[in-house]
Amino acid sequence: MESVSWISRMSNLVKSRGGINLAQGIPGFDPPVELIQFLTSPMPSYRHQYAQGAGHPVLLERIASLIDLQSASQESSLLVLNGATEAISLVYLHEASRFGKEFTTMSIEPSYESYSHLPMVFGHRYIGFEQDPDGDLDLNAIEKTICEEKVNLFMLASPGNPYGRIYSESEIRGIDQICKNNNVVLLLDIVYRDIYYNQPPWHPISLLRDGLYLVGSFSKTLSVSGWRVGWLAGVEEGMKSISIMHDYTGLSVPHPLQHAIAGYLSQESRMERYLNTLRTTLKANYQYFSDELSSIGFCVSPAQGGYFIWAKLPELWPDGPTFAVDLYEKTQVAVVPGVHFYQGANRYIRFNIARGRSELEAAINKIKTYSPLPI
Repeated sequence: MESVSWISRMSNLVKSRGGINLAQGIPGFDPPVELIQFLTSPMPSYRHQYAQGAGHPVLLERIASLIDLQSASQESSLLVLNGATEAISLVYLHEASRFGKEFTTMSIEPSYESYSHLPMVFGHRYIGFEQDPDGDLDLNAIEKTICEEKVNLFMLASPGNPYGRIYSESEIRGIDQICKNNNVVLLLDIVYRDIYYNQPPWHPISLLRDGLYLVGSFSKTLSVSGWRVGWLAGVEEGMKSISIMHDYTGLSVPHPLQHAIAGYLSQESRMERYLNTLRTTLKANYQYFSDELSSIGFCVSPAQGGYFIWAKLPELWPDGPTFAVDLYEKTQVAVVPGVHFYQGANRYIRFNIARGRSELEAAINKIKTYSPLPI
């Protein structure tokens, strides 16, 4: 097992030695001004103490409104957690406790790092389903794999990370039905639900049922990744057990941060105005950076949303891990090799394009000066 993830490794180099960090999904944008005003305004002293374990009651109401959750009260169907990563981990551990060492998870590759690394950490089986990034989703092959491998938990992100694909309504409904038919728990990661370039993604809020969880976060939508405020939606049976686990692990999310977000969301139009600007910026960044990468020989996978560009290296350049290390040593631009997300991506790189334009321009100019090592 790696002693530290590639994302942490490359980001730590920038933090200790300087450079441009396109490795970690850190937004290069200021949070909404009104949000910071809510955070810095005077608040009652009790806001500086533990919040309710399930979350700030008003924030729970705001989240339920944002995602149009009407199937159950927020008290039994929602939890505010320490980022989406805690939410994913708690669902994982809850399901793992039911199946023991035979627990098997599956996702479509390339996938978010936690999907494959949690099984690695806890010694469980992980099945990566390889899919043509630009092709239609093969639902028959997915169901065949689920049955043959005896999968217990299927994890899917839309838009994705590292590859910003948005799955269609028919694809998500198809996966949901496959999971339901085969008693497989479905965890749908919608952290980037508001970060789309053209059409918004479809998510099955109305289909919330036993065995279906939705994970979200404010880290990217409000450019506050350091706040670690995420949420989990599910039905009462599973959420009750997960809430108990949260009580003994994360306990609660910082009260002042929840209070600030709840106040900011008292007018939903505030966030939508911010998101409109953010989406415009990210779409322009994606187009600019993908065009520049393509001009020097990268093969960029088309994305419909998210923070990242997923691109294949030019033929005569070294493999992903070698390239990432050598690029930083020569130019101080930090990126993440695709093998961090799955082993079949040896020649792929993930670039974070949620940065200011001047920083992206500086990074691409440095990449253009890069002289690769012999293969």
